[in-house]
Amino acid sequence: MKQKLKRILACVLVLCMGFGVQSNLVWAQENDDVIVQENVTDYTSNMTDDTDTTDDTTGATTDDTKNTDTTGEDDVITKTESGSVIMNRSIAETEPEAEITPQSSDTMSGNCGPYSINGYTNTVTWRLDSSTSSENMYTLIISGSGPMGDAYTGYPDNIKSGAPEWDAYSNQIEKVVIENGVTSVGAKFFKNYKNLKLVSLPSSLLRIGKDSFYGSAITSINLPENLETIEEQAFYNSSLSGSLSVPSRVTSIPTYAFGKTSIEEVVFKGAITEIGTSAFQECKSLKEIQLPNTITTIGAQAFMNCNDLTKIALPDNSNFIKINKDTFKNCSKLSSLFIPDSVIQIENSAFEGCSSLEKVILPNQLTTFGSKAFYGASSLVAAYIPSSVKNIPQGINANNQIFKGMSSNSVIYLGNKSLIALMLQNSGNLDSTSNGFDTTKTALAVTNGGTFADDTVFEQGKLAVPSKSGSIFKGWYTKDGTNNDWGDKVTMPTTGETYYAKWIELKTDDVSMEYGSTKALPTIADVTLSNWESSDRTIVSIEGKKLKANKVGKTTITATATDDHGSTGTLTVNIEVTPMSIIYGSPDKTEDGRPYIVYSLNEDGTAPKISDILGFYPVKEKHGESGYEADISKPKITLNPSMGANGDVEYTYVNDVSNNKITTDTLPTHPTVDENGNPHSIRVEMKLKNPNYRFTTIGTNWQQGDTITLFVTCYEEGMNEVDMYLEGESEPLKIFEEQVYEYTGQGVVPTTKDLTTLYTKGKNTSNTITKFTVHFHAVAEDTKFAGSHLEQVTNNQLTKEALEKIAPKELGVYSFVINGYNKDTKTYSYVSRRYSIVKGKPTGNPVFDVIESGKSLSEVQLSGTMKNKIGETVAGTFTWEDGNQTVELGKAYKWTFTPDDTNHYEVVNGESIVCPIPMEELNAIPTINASNKTLTVGDTFNPLEGVTASDKEDGDLTKVIEVLENNVDTSKASVYEVTYKVTDSKGASSTKTITVTVKAKDTQKPTIDDNKKPSATDTDRKPASTDKQTTSNSPKTGDSTNMTTWLALMFVSLGLLAGVFTVRKSRKSR
Repeated sequence: MKQKLKRILACVLVLCMGFGVQSNLVWAQENDDVIVQENVTDYTSNMTDDTDTTDDTTGATTDDTKNTDTTGEDDVITKTESGSVIMNRSIAETEPEAEITPQSSDTMSGNCGPYSINGYTNTVTWRLDSSTSSENMYTLIISGSGPMGDAYTGYPDNIKSGAPEWDAYSNQIEKVVIENGVTSVGAKFFKNYKNLKLVSLPSSLLRIGKDSFYGSAITSINLPENLETIEEQAFYNSSLSGSLSVPSRVTSIPTYAFGKTSIEEVVFKGAITEIGTSAFQECKSLKEIQLPNTITTIGAQAFMNCNDLTKIALPDNSNFIKINKDTFKNCSKLSSLFIPDSVIQIENSAFEGCSSLEKVILPNQLTTFGSKAFYGASSLVAAYIPSSVKNIPQGINANNQIFKGMSSNSVIYLGNKSLIALMLQNSGNLDSTSNGFDTTKTALAVTNGGTFADDTVFEQGKLAVPSKSGSIFKGWYTKDGTNNDWGDKVTMPTTGETYYAKWIELKTDDVSMEYGSTKALPTIADVTLSNWESSDRTIVSIEGKKLKANKVGKTTITATATDDHGSTGTLTVNIEVTPMSIIYGSPDKTEDGRPYIVYSLNEDGTAPKISDILGFYPVKEKHGESGYEADISKPKITLNPSMGANGDVEYTYVNDVSNNKITTDTLPTHPTVDENGNPHSIRVEMKLKNPNYRFTTIGTNWQQGDTITLFVTCYEEGMNEVDMYLEGESEPLKIFEEQVYEYTGQGVVPTTKDLTTLYTKGKNTSNTITKFTVHFHAVAEDTKFAGSHLEQVTNNQLTKEALEKIAPKELGVYSFVINGYNKDTKTYSYVSRRYSIVKGKPTGNPVFDVIESGKSLSEVQLSGTMKNKIGETVAGTFTWEDGNQTVELGKAYKWTFTPDDTNHYEVVNGESIVCPIPMEELNAIPTINASNKTLTVGDTFNPLEGVTASDKEDGDLTKVIEVLENNVDTSKASVYEVTYKVTDSKGASSTKTITVTVKAKDTQKPTIDDNKKPSATDTDRKPASTDKQTTSNSPKTGDSTNMTTWLALMFVSLGLLAGVFTVRKSRKSR
């Protein structure tokens, strides 16, 4: 017992140890995760502690230097850190007064190169010269190489420069000469030098630093041509006057650069792109300025308070889109203003106080107005606001006042009536600042889309006449035309009133013409059109009452339109001349097919002209079918080959003798033969150079292009062409019977004619050619079929089987050519046609079991196959178009057949009735009994012979059989079709088509009895059903054998268990 207890305790101990180990492992893993997380946190903290503590709140470098200017006269605008503008602040910095001891007269020199810790460096030096100056005055001479230093400026390593070394003599310097080699004028070096009148700058100068001549007394400056940069306030508040020429390398005029000077004229020699804020502010003598069209930005207040400015030309480029606030504020003499079409925004007070402006025509792209944009323009007689304007200060308390203060009896013209509400936002208080004009001085006139030319003359107290493309102006009216009520017509405005323009629309469609064509001039009902003009007569000219298309291109024509009351307008019509579509054929007539050219060389060894072999004609749409055909009512077109600029076409081909690619103006001038010396065709590209024509490709797509491919066969000189015939036919051979053939997987030959009777015949010769060559070629370059031939064979070898063997099978566009030649008789013959193999369209119906109405269509399982053109099986899958339908009695449902081979066969759709109406309710459809027939050439044929029809209700209907179609011609061997129709007394009808094969007399083939049809194969029959099931040796649930086995095993087990207990009991009893 003790031993058993020890064993039990040992087992418990082992289990406890196991659980303990597992717990420790889990705890260790959790602690590892915590430690890793803590380490990451510490690492991140360390990284944070070590980051740069630089203050990035402003992103700008501050200038800690001070300004010595204490005059307080420099009242300009500066920006706060937030970017707002502060008025009436001094831009002059407060620099510390320099404590510089004057040098003795023999040591008046020093350094002024870039500043270092030891002061200004000696790369640039200075000296004072009194010999050329007034008494007690000096000339400052600066020489050296490179830039001057900057005064009162911070440098790297916390180095700050002070005053220049000569500053003690600043009031005695009247002239500065900077010698060649020096590249910059240092910032603030001559700031507020009140006696400095003359400055000479070298050609080496590239930069004029900030505040360089600020407040100086210089009256003129000659800026060197190599100068690139003028910095802020460089000449601000100086005594500059007269004309200023800005060198070509300077691209921007910075803030306050020439502000508060007396310059009268500015000439820009280069591509200036920017005028900075206040750059010319308070230039009160500036009269006129021509801004380059390269300028994209003019800063705020750039020309503010330029009182003498009378005229300015704003830049005309697509990037100049905004006129900033106060730009021309208080330019009181500005009388002429042109705002370019690129401008979309005019900001606050841009032209406020321009009291001499008489008219303002705003651009048609303008969208945004700032308040007081033209406030106080007291001479303004008229202003035009386009309908594009959407954004102006709005609201009952808005500071609008855009045109307040205009002249008395003035007019504001609005592009549409929605602008009325924007200009008059507080009709209850006409003095409100939310209104854009004074109702006591100004009237409104809505142009309804009309505009004004820049040279329009506006008269005070009179309504002007707008213009509108494609319309006639009928006058100004007191009402807006709602319900066609226009009120009274007026010509003189009354202040505070609103008037509306009335128009007659001149509407006509755009005109498209083919090159070489003529067309009648457009007309408009109740309007007389006169004075027609063409914008480009080389494209379209006006001859009498017609337009004539002279070359490909686009242009416009205009006319003066006059109504019955004498009102006039301008009609503009868009004209496009397109290339003439041309089609090719024989020289004298056109025929379908690809241009295969066969010729013999002239006696002098030259090739014939293309116009003698191939003709080109304008095309027209075919009557009653798709595609095009030659318009023989128009003259034939002659294309002149030439390598020159005036040529219409040129040829490119690979010379089969030299194997070189040639571009030339002649067809091949050597016989085209293969390696065996047999004549053959070569591919020649004919490319149009004349843009007025486009080839129309013959075929199913009818695409236009500038290149066609010719297949050219050239014979030696002296060869004559003869025609090909078939026995029994009087016309020369034309083997092209169809254009399009369906894919069947077999070779397609575009004829059913028997070519074994082929022979040749000329005017005076017959059977001169006894051997022929047959070619099949792919027309498209990317077709896999490269080509095949039967070369030099007799006519009896041209059997259907032989041709089908080499004919193309795949989809594509092909040509079929037969040619022959005889050197001895010097004759050749040639015939060719083009045809297409397209996807096959399977025919047939699916197989299915009928179903009762009310069930789902998806329960009907479709199966079966379809047949191709020659009756072969096309495998595929049938599906219902919409299987989620409830079946109705007698209703047909759509299905789709998707071939397995969709590369060669089309997807087909059809309909089937899955729940037919019981037969007793139906009128039986009559049946036609007719079989396919085989005849021999010369036999007689009666289409009704042997054909019968019957019907369940009407019985025999043979007498009412109709022949719908019968094209049988027993004089020619071919396969024909006959279609019959019969209708019973209740209107039910059926049709049937049979084929009639007419064979040549010498063809002896057994007749096939079409009535005998093969019996169904075993695979067509369904397997008989059986109730027997296949058994297996594996046990199954519920099998009696299984049950017996398990019971036996159970009893055996119980017996063994009883034996064990008996043995143990016997031991205990011992």
